[in-house]
Amino acid sequence: MSWIVAAAIAAAPGLSGRAEQIRRRADYLIRHYLTSLILIATDIKFPPGHRLGRSRLPGACPMTITLEFKPTSAKALARFLYARIPGAARVRFAIKDLATRYVSKPEFDGVARLALGEGLIVDVGANRGQSVAAFRRLLPRCPVVAFEPEPRSADRLASRFGADRNVTIHICALGRRPGQLRFFVPRYGRWDCDGMAAMSRNEATEWLRDRGRMFRFDERKLTVEEYQVQCRTLDSFGLSPRLLKLHAQGAELDILNGATETLRRCRPALMCAFPTPELIEFLDTFDYSPHALEGGNFTPGVAGKGTTFTWFLPRSGLRANAKPLFLAATP
Repeated sequence: MSWIVAAAIAAAPGLSGRAEQIRRRADYLIRHYLTSLILIATDIKFPPGHRLGRSRLPGACPMTITLEFKPTSAKALARFLYARIPGAARVRFAIKDLATRYVSKPEFDGVARLALGEGLIVDVGANRGQSVAAFRRLLPRCPVVAFEPEPRSADRLASRFGADRNVTIHICALGRRPGQLRFFVPRYGRWDCDGMAAMSRNEATEWLRDRGRMFRFDERKLTVEEYQVQCRTLDSFGLSPRLLKLHAQGAELDILNGATETLRRCRPALMCAFPTPELIEFLDTFDYSPHALEGGNFTPGVAGKGTTFTWFLPRSGLRANAKPLFLAATP
């Protein structure tokens, strides 16, 4: 619902700068008011010896009904509905795809602090094109090369950007070595969770099993489809990115192990989703340090809870060709 509000406001002349603020306000209202009314766990309690219905025992006290209000997040409610209402997930993501023409996650604003010029952006784990849309909106002169191994997501990606000459799409996985990989795609009830496709069954399903994210999770509704995909190394493409974005369901470190020559030669800025200590240590050997985007500027450290991407920036701030990568910080 908040994405609909944001898209409508962003489409209005002169109001695009307020879209993210309005989206957050809408999220707040949904989370703290609407879901408190909808998500009611009913717990019916009876005095000892009583059954449902009118008691026939003389002197029996009336049954009591207790309604326990258990507010949860709007997202948890939405996922509960995706699994049970036909077409709910499809409608929601279609609306979200429309909204990405106008708004994106706040951490994407970090591109404004980089002197990318018309440099190449490589998007690994492009899914349906949310990040591609953000890059095309924020950096319209920069070409984008997108990688997405999951066929259904890749089809949606192609339908959205196939006519854009500045977007190139590769339907394959990336890893530390070429070959064939097993890919696992979960489905929860009526919800095709293709955005959670991963190279192990556990990686593909552990997010759904997190009861903090899923309201009334039911293991019986969870199934997993398995299939083979082609895998290549990023180095094998010979690309020269100025920015490399990685969101690959836990495979980020494996992908970077197949991109070492690209990292040494190009020194791109990196956007990594949910970096592990092993990934941070690996990038440290290439002279990269983690940064979060705060107040429009990069600050040292890993992004906090609720933020998907941490930025990794070369400590020198320079590419191999000596062009400056970073702009001055805003006051």
